[in-house]
Amino acid sequence: MQNESDNCASKPLERRVLSSSSAARLMASIESDETGPRHTEYNETDLAYAAGYLDGEGCFQWNGNTVSVTVDNTYPNTLMWLKRMFGGSVGRLNRKDENCRTTYRYRIFGFGAASLSQKVLPYLQEKAEQAKILIKIRSTAPHTELRKQLTAELSKQKRIDRG
Repeated sequence: MQNESDNCASKPLERRVLSSSSAARLMASIESDETGPRHTEYNETDLAYAAGYLDGEGCFQWNGNTVSVTVDNTYPNTLMWLKRMFGGSVGRLNRKDENCRTTYRYRIFGFGAASLSQKVLPYLQEKAEQAKILIKIRSTAPHTELRKQLTAELSKQKRIDRG
């Protein structure tokens, strides 16, 4: 994930300009809460690309109630592609600093997050262990010692010892 200083700039950033009609369709889709139709068949290239994107930008997490997969980025088209592929939603994040580029968030919860994780797992490198744990958490009964251990392990996997 990019840090906030990467998203902010003191000078204007060059970026691809969408035509007004494609920008309007994109914003209408982002602002919609609908998950939209999902693909039911995936080719290896799509799954490998999604895994690489999630390895670099994604977050596999437990939020106390359910599992989720989240990606924040300033380029919404790839997030919309993830939404079309796996379901979930894309929204625009509000920034207090007007010098920051607009950031978008893809998020999928529960069964959808576990399903996405299972599909991309063979292609994940850096976050494969996190995805495995997320899948196990989703299939473990709530309020059990095993679930507590798994959520603690997922949290531990997300930390890098900088000592």
